[in-house]
Amino acid sequence: MTLEEIVFKLVGPTHPVGDSSIDPDRKANLKVLCDLTEQLIYHIAGLKSNSIAYESSVKEIGDYATKRLASIKEEL
Repeated sequence: MTLEEIVFKLVGPTHPVGDSSIDPDRKANLKVLCDLTEQLIYHIAGLKSNSIAYESSVKEIGDYATKRLASIKEEL
């Protein structure tokens, strides 16, 4: 099982089905997913500052975080 599959299993379904007895739960699940995503993005954003480090392994992590956040921004 992948990490993504585990997260979705824990969060629950988020796709609306057009049923007023089910969709409120789906919306609550979406809120949980969005809150988690926001926390993870803030964590990655905090790693961006490492791109100015002089240690190559630290700089690599900062550069990778910067690149991936730019990719996310472009997609959005």
